[in-house]
Amino acid sequence: MDKELQKQNWERASSLVNDSGFAQEVGIRLTHLEPGYTEGTLLMEEKHKNPLQNAHGGVLYTLCDTISGVAGASYGGGGATVQSSVSFLRPATGGLLTCRARVRKEGRKLIWVDCSVTGEDGKELCTGQFLYMQMPGIAHFGIEKEK
Repeated sequence: MDKELQKQNWERASSLVNDSGFAQEVGIRLTHLEPGYTEGTLLMEEKHKNPLQNAHGGVLYTLCDTISGVAGASYGGGGATVQSSVSFLRPATGGLLTCRARVRKEGRKLIWVDCSVTGEDGKELCTGQFLYMQMPGIAHFGIEKEK
């Protein structure tokens, strides 16, 4: 992909995640973007914890959905979550959480994305599978394919 297009895609996508109200409030940061693959982080704080002092499942889900959604949009346009599943493997007790998302299949109307969240020690905390509806008319991420 051309360097200028990569730069434009990064600026648009990172601004929508890193500067958007909800993701910013939760603490999600987009850290890497390429067609079909994204990475993002969340630094766990007290506000993210459940009564057991682990990350609330909703926090992990939100991290997965946000970063997976950008991976899905990386092929152009935006999308809406149609179906999702997150499997929690072990508790997230603190530190920097990293989500990596990769497009499994891009269809005409649907796009499938798999993701994984790891802790600072590299251990997998949860995995997710997301299905997004392709909405090519919505370019809120503004990510463009190379022509």
